[in-house]
This record gives sequence, C-alpha cells and structure tokens, in this order.
Amino acid sequence: MLRFADGFDWSTGQDNVTDMWTAWTKAATNSIIAAQGRFGTSAYRAQNWSNPFELSITIDQQQTWIVGFAFKLDGTTAVDYRLLAFHDQGTEQCYLQLNATTLTLSAYRGNGTVLGTSTVALTQGAYAYIEVKVKVHASTGTFEVRKDETVILTVTGANTQMSGANQANNIRFAAEEDRLIVLATSTTFISAISTDWSIKII
Repeated sequence: MLRFADGFDWSTGQDNVTDMWTAWTKAATNSIIAAQGRFGTSAYRAQNWSNPFELSITIDQQQTWIVGFAFKLDGTTAVDYRLLAFHDQGTEQCYLQLNATTLTLSAYRGNGTVLGTSTVALTQGAYAYIEVKVKVHASTGTFEVRKDETVILTVTGANTQMSGANQANNIRFAAEEDRLIVLATSTTFISAISTDWSIKII
C-alpha cells in the first residue's frame, strides 16, 4: 500500500517541505532547488553531508518497506554517507550507504555491520533511480537494492534489526532527490509503481 509520494515540483523553498507535509522533519541546511530535477523542474537538495538525517518522515509500523527515489551526487564526498535509513522509534534498524571512494552502495545493520555491497557504482553528476526493499528481522531479514530498475544488491537471511522489534516506522533521507515514494508491502516490488516515473504538477 502506498504511504507517500512527492516530486517536489510544487515547492519553491526549503521551509515549504514541512509546511506542505507536517509529517516531515528536516535539517536547516536542505532546500528545494529550481530546474535541478531530471525533467527541468524542482528537486530536493540535502546540503550538509555531515548530517545523515536531512529529511525524515514518521508513519506507521511495518516490517517490510519499499522506498524509491531519484538521486544525484552533485559534488564529491570524502566520507561514506547514509542515503537512506530505517528506524524503529529512535533506534536505527538498518541503512543504505554511499561509499565515498567507489560510489558503490552498501547495506548496513544499524550497528555498522556490513550486510552487502553492490558491484555497480553510481555516476557523479548523473541521476540514478534507486529502489530499496527492506524486511526488518533478527535472522531472516532482507535488503534489496535496485539501480535504474536493475538489481545491484541482494541480501537474505540477515539480521536487519536493532531495537528488538521486527518493524520500522521512521524513514530518513539525505540526498538530492527529484521523485520520492514510500511504499509498505509484504510482497514483491509493485511493478506499476516501482518502475521509474516522475510526479509532475499540472
């Protein structure tokens, strides 16, 4: 079931994200930037690479989450960086990391244990459509990552849980994003939604 979708085209400034969506919380350094989206419209930009939680949303508790977003790395980063994290209340269950030296993506448990790393790298200055499907569980957890609709990382039979509960209700982002959707489902990717598409204001 779809929980949230946004393309950021409607917004003209950083404060509008939380004005429009009261469920969001944000860091002071983010902004909505014009003409930087994939189709020449607005995009959301996280500017503080030292802050791993630029934008977050708290919704209902689910064991399995699917999140899709278009991401572009404008500059270089000297440090590994969380792009996406799944929290149960205040506890980080697992997260997706961008690796600075290789621009590959890694799945991590919340305690810093590496669950797997992609062999495919992102390209600086170019948008990539990233999908993540996570099942939170102490022993049968899964973590799948897709880039432009191609699977680049699959983790199964893993511990993706830290809080003692097989669930997450808070999703946190730190990226330059053009289109963002949040799904909650216990089945496979929903092809009609998980394939790459845009949200446009008409």
